[in-house]
Amino acid sequence: MINTVELRKIKIVPIYLLFKILVMAYLAITIKYYLKYKNAGLLDDENSNKYLKHLIMWPIYTNPFRMIFESFFKNYGDNGVTYLGWSGFKNFYHDITKGKNRYSKINPIVFNIKLARPPSNGLFGTANFARIILAKTHTNFLYCCNLSPEKFENDQWSNYELDCSILLTKDELSKELKDLYLSKDNIKDILQKL
Repeated sequence: MINTVELRKIKIVPIYLLFKILVMAYLAITIKYYLKYKNAGLLDDENSNKYLKHLIMWPIYTNPFRMIFESFFKNYGDNGVTYLGWSGFKNFYHDITKGKNRYSKINPIVFNIKLARPPSNGLFGTANFARIILAKTHTNFLYCCNLSPEKFENDQWSNYELDCSILLTKDELSKELKDLYLSKDNIKDILQKL
């Protein structure tokens, strides 16, 4: 027969081990950030207090679960693509729930287009090129757009990009393309290819 003292030991040991693992993980990540900041020279200047605060209290600034999921799922999916943050896990989740061949019935088209002029809102810096992924569903269009200062070399599309796309009608699509500052010829070519 087991007495209560032995039961308490059984319950305390896993909690103690869990606490020990958490402390070790905290110290490992703190050392990683310290070396990163030290090599970059951020701890030597007058703003080092900001970095020291982040070094000690990194769990407040960085979600530890996000870091764990990123380390496990950042290379999941397409070859040569690194998914940062939660996006790798989202891609894995969609593959499990919707299947890897979820977009096999539609035929997405990728357009790499030079913009007539950069967007004026300044959110994208000096974006001169747009990579537009379009796919026709039954009545609507899946639309995904990425902006960049350099020309995109890749004409491939991924399931994750289509998961992040928005569903538009033909009128909404033409409005979105006009808002990108595409030339009228480019818009006409895009709509004809669909």
